Amino acid sequence: MLIGGKSLFRAGPAGPPGSTAAAALTDVVAGMKAVLTAANLPAARQAFGLTIGSAVQAWSATLDSLSALTTTAFGRSLLTQADAPTALTTLGAVPTARQISATAGGGLQGGGALVSDLVLAIAPAGVTNAMLAQAPAYTLKANLLAGTASPQDVGLSALIDATFGNTRGALLYRGASGWALLAPGSNGQVLTSNGSGADPGYAAVAAAASYPNVAVFNGLTVKPGSTAGTQIALAAAAVLLKGTSAGLPLQNVSATISTGTVGANGLDTGTLAASTWYAIHAIAKADGTFAGLLSLSATAPTLPSGYTYAARASWARTDASKNLIPIVQTGRVARYKVDGGHTYPVVVSGSVGDVTNPTFQAVAVSGFAPSTAIGGLFATYASAGSNTIALLAPNSSYGGYNQGQSSGAPPPPINSNNGANSASGSTGQQTMHFEGANVSAACQANAGIVCLGWDDNLCS
Repeated sequence: MLIGGKSLFRAGPAGPPGSTAAAALTDVVAGMKAVLTAANLPAARQAFGLTIGSAVQAWSATLDSLSALTTTAFGRSLLTQADAPTALTTLGAVPTARQISATAGGGLQGGGALVSDLVLAIAPAGVTNAMLAQAPAYTLKANLLAGTASPQDVGLSALIDATFGNTRGALLYRGASGWALLAPGSNGQVLTSNGSGADPGYAAVAAAASYPNVAVFNGLTVKPGSTAGTQIALAAAAVLLKGTSAGLPLQNVSATISTGTVGANGLDTGTLAASTWYAIHAIAKADGTFAGLLSLSATAPTLPSGYTYAARASWARTDASKNLIPIVQTGRVARYKVDGGHTYPVVVSGSVGDVTNPTFQAVAVSGFAPSTAIGGLFATYASAGSNTIALLAPNSSYGGYNQGQSSGAPPPPINSNNGANSASGSTGQQTMHFEGANVSAACQANAGIVCLGWDDNLCS
């Protein structure tokens, strides 16, 4: 067969029909016919069985590069691994365990196979409170160890102890550069502030200013208690009570004294007597505990246990039935209170001495005023008719009722002359100073003098 003047196949017998040689020649002729009759190059390749991508590999620069590499049997064996874990085992890259730790940084990031120990960073805002394990009430998460350690739930006291110390009596304060612990001071010292520019400290107690060892009352009131005849209500806005060496000041104190009690707010000792004066004392302990006390002594009452301060505040008097005579006192001024069972005590009544050329009779002050009274308030009275003159003087050197001031013996301070045929009643109130334990009195048959009260020598 000639194509273009050239022989394509060698001439020769094809062999008998049906022989192998004849069949092969027929196939070649058919294949060549397919190539010769192909419409284009891809069809020709397909006729030759050389379709790129399915029958043959297309040319690739990468494959050229790979073919230039020198490989080993171990390297080529990796290409036969079934999967990544098998390949990692072949490489010896999988440890028995891996550690993951966290540090502050950019959050939990990364990915891929865990082929080495990893440090996972936690973003500052990456963990919320809700993600943490719940903590017991009033605890903090902290490390109480000296070195680095995992946090644990601890109380504030334990954290302060671990940070600053656990010495009993120590105080936590803010210093110039941070919080610090102030060691306990010595016994008896007091904590002293040195202002905002310095740290606090302890110092010895400065000697306290001593209060005068005297008794002083301000806003003193004394009156019958809620149970008439057996109680006394004592109160003061401020007092200074006497002690062994210095006074004790107190404010807004009050007490109710009962005659049926012995001790604080009662009798200092013994039992109540009839027709007797009792000094009313305000008493107190060093801690300011306040009470009242009745005593026969105006200056040295028997103080209950623990009470070391006292001051006489007033007086109380019992009647013949051992009931308290009602007395109302404000400051140093005491007055008898008239009630259904008591009236004013009588100083003098009826014919006593001589009122003209006076002959005075001594009358004990204790019958109507206590021993510390410096003066009294008196009222004279008379019945209708004549003989109604009554005189009262601090001593017996005064003249009669009709003496003038120019005489050597002037009339007494209390000088009442109602005159004949006058109506009965009181002639008014007059005060008189006491000079001793007695006063001097003279009185006609139809006259008399009563005491309305007294002024005490209290410092008030």
